Order: sequence, then structure tokens, then C-alpha cells
Amino acid sequence: MRGLVLSLCAGPALLGQVHVGVDPDGRVVYARAAGDPVFNAHGIGRPPKGADPHLWYAYDPYIRQFCLEEGVDPVLAKAIIWNESRFRWRAKSHAGAKGLMQLMPATAKRMGHEGDTYSPIENIRAGIRYLAMLQTRYRGNLIKVAAAYNAGEGAVDRHGGVPPFKETQGYVPKVLWTWDWIQRAH
Repeated sequence: MRGLVLSLCAGPALLGQVHVGVDPDGRVVYARAAGDPVFNAHGIGRPPKGADPHLWYAYDPYIRQFCLEEGVDPVLAKAIIWNESRFRWRAKSHAGAKGLMQLMPATAKRMGHEGDTYSPIENIRAGIRYLAMLQTRYRGNLIKVAAAYNAGEGAVDRHGGVPPFKETQGYVPKVLWTWDWIQRAH
């Protein structure tokens, strides 16, 4: 992996350093130094206030495995899951998004999943594939990745970034704050 260190900012808060590289297929790959405290004895990060620790760590082996396969930062995947469903595998949005990663049925199908969208493992796999696709499309720009995960690529492309939708304008900072918090909470 060709490496470089990229500091990502959203507003005045520094979100931390992530080692970013490009794999031979041109996908963005995230890595951290060995022994990084983000990955503690229990799993990825510490649960935020109010989170059920059992649920917080329950899916970490799958998150890690699928993120490694797809070149996605597992901390980003966990931040997305927390903000989408609070780790409730039966979550369903008013728009019809389902499961841990709140996938729309069409998005799940697009990512190769045609079974039960509520299946936690398959939902995580499809959601991480979607994150990998967004990462590539937006060249690792976490702000655009988070915005597109919430509002869709079309909206992000039309507006050249975070679209002026109240939900998305609130969602992106929450995901980035959670991503930063998980990295710092060790």
C-alpha cells in the first residue's frame, strides 16, 4: 500500500489522522498503526453513553472482516451503524431503509444482497460494500461519503457536496463526530 497521512477536518474540529493508501485496484485503503488503541480488548472503540455494550461489540468480527475485504475504515462503518440504527438489527426508517446499516432494498440489491435485508451479517456486508463504492467515487472524502450514504450519490453530485437537506445536514456531523469519538475513546 502506498501510504500517506491525511488529516480530515469538518469545521473547526480535527477528526484525527488516518493512514490512507491506494490498493492495486485503485481503491482507497485505510490503515492504522499496530496496537492502535481504537481496537481495544473488547473490539472497536468504547460504547458511547447510553449504548448497550453487548450490542456495541456484537458485530465487530464481521465489521472488521468485511472492512478488510473492501478496504473500508472499520471505525467509519461502526459510526455509520451507530447513527443509522443504534445497532438495532430490526430498525426500519420511514423511507423503507432496513437493518443495522439502514439499507434501502434497491441499494442492498445493487450491492449484491437479494435476501432478507434485516439479516445482520448480510446487511453489514452490503452496507460496507456500499461504503467502499462511495469511498472510491468520492476519493475518500468522508464528508461526501457520509452525505451520499444518507442522501444518495445523485444528491451529493447535484449539489457538489452535502445537499441542503435538513436530515443530511444533521447526519454528516453526527457521523464524523462519532468517527472521531470512537478513535479518541480508548
